Amino acid sequence: MKGGTEKAKYAISAGYIKQEGVIHLTDYDRFNFRSNFDYAFNKKFKIGVNIEASIANTDSREDIYHYSKNALLMHPSVPQYMPDGSYGLPLRSLSGQYDAGQAMPLSMMYLSDPNYVRLIEGNTFTTRANFFLEWEILKGLKI
Repeated sequence: MKGGTEKAKYAISAGYIKQEGVIHLTDYDRFNFRSNFDYAFNKKFKIGVNIEASIANTDSREDIYHYSKNALLMHPSVPQYMPDGSYGLPLRSLSGQYDAGQAMPLSMMYLSDPNYVRLIEGNTFTTRANFFLEWEILKGLKI
C-alpha cells in the first residue's frame, strides 16, 4: 500500500511464506512487515524512516545418519522404489557407486522414527530501522 502527498509519502507492505523442505520432516515459514515514510520540508531538506520486521520459524532434523550426503553419493540409476514396492538398493557392479549395502538413504529416513531423529527448531525475530536526513547543499550535492 502506497500513498501520501507532495510533501509526505509512505509505503507499507507485509508478506507470508510457508514452504515444505526438500528433506522429509523439514519446513520454513516467515511473516514479514515493512514500512517507509519520508517528509520533505522543502526542496532541499527531507527526513525519513524505514522499518522492517520479520518472524521466521525453521524446523529441521539432525542429520546424524548423513541422509542428505549419502543421497548425493548414491548412483542416479538406483530407483527410490523397486517395482515390487521395496526400496531401491545399490548395484555393486556400478563403478563409483556409493557402497552402503542399504536402501536409498532418504528411503531409510522415511522409515526412521521421527521422534528418534532430533527436531531442531529455529525461531528468529529480526528488526531493522533506518532513519535519515537529506540536505541538498548545492544542486546535485546532498548529505
